Amino acid sequence: MIGIAIAVVTANIAPDDRQATEIEASRLATLLEEAAQDARSSGETMAWSGDGDAYRFWRKRGDTWEEITDDDLYRLRTLQNSVRIGESRVDGTPVFPDQKLVFNPSGVNRPFEIALTRNGVKVRILSDAITA
Repeated sequence: MIGIAIAVVTANIAPDDRQATEIEASRLATLLEEAAQDARSSGETMAWSGDGDAYRFWRKRGDTWEEITDDDLYRLRTLQNSVRIGESRVDGTPVFPDQKLVFNPSGVNRPFEIALTRNGVKVRILSDAITA
């Protein structure tokens, strides 16, 4: 089981903004957990990348990353209700839109943080190093 936590940072914002952001963060956290588990069980390296209001999952085939398009669980997803992907970090280092958050088959992965935002509300998805 992967250890992912969701932390909420708010500043007197309407509950609708907080709730919308928490729903999207919970959905993404669940998918990230599934991807890490699938990488371990399948023996394939998987990854996540996100930018703006969309994210996708990848599978490594040899030396090439292929976007997963044939699996409804890992299809391209668009965040709802004006929620956007904020700053993402792996081991404290910023991850840019053209980079990927990698899930290794060994189950040993680097700690990460993904922020989702909407109208001043920030919800962070946090993970420690994950081991099998």
